Amino acid sequence: MAEAGYEDGFEMEMVFAAMPRPTAEAVAADLANVGVTLELNEQQYSSGIGKWRAKELPAFFSNWGSYGIGDTAFILSNFFGGGADDLVQDAELAEWLTEADTASDREVRAENYAKAVKKVADEAYWMPMYNFNVNYGLSNDLNFTPHPDEFARWWAASWK
Repeated sequence: MAEAGYEDGFEMEMVFAAMPRPTAEAVAADLANVGVTLELNEQQYSSGIGKWRAKELPAFFSNWGSYGIGDTAFILSNFFGGGADDLVQDAELAEWLTEADTASDREVRAENYAKAVKKVADEAYWMPMYNFNVNYGLSNDLNFTPHPDEFARWWAASWK
C-alpha cells in the first residue's frame, strides 16, 4: 500500500447486490487488514448495476451465474466484450473475445480466451472473489425438477 502511495490506507464505498451480507462483510474485514476501509452499501441489483454501468461507483460486488455451464463466454464476453457491462472498453480484449466466441475451432477458442484471461489478470481489470456450485440432495420419494438457471424451485416440489 505504501508503494502505491497509500501508506495510511484509504476509505471507499462498496455497493453490493445479490450477495449475502456476510460475504461482503468478510471482504471488508480482509481489506481492512491491509488498510482499506470499506463503507458497505447494500442495494437491489437493478439499482447497483445501474450505478455501476453509469460509472458512479468505486467498487461493485455482486455474483454472476452461468446457468450451470462453465463456458468462459458467459462471463468474460459479458464484462469485457464491449457491451453495457464492459466498463474497461479494451478494444484488443474485446477483439480476442469476439474471435473466441465465434470460432468453431477449439484451439482458436482456447488461444483467444487464454490471452483474454491473462490480460484481465495482468491489468487487474477485475477481481473474481470465489466460485461455488449448486448441489441438491434428492430422494426417489421427491418430485423435483432441476432447472438450467440454477435456481431450485422448491415450491414446485412435492413428496410422492
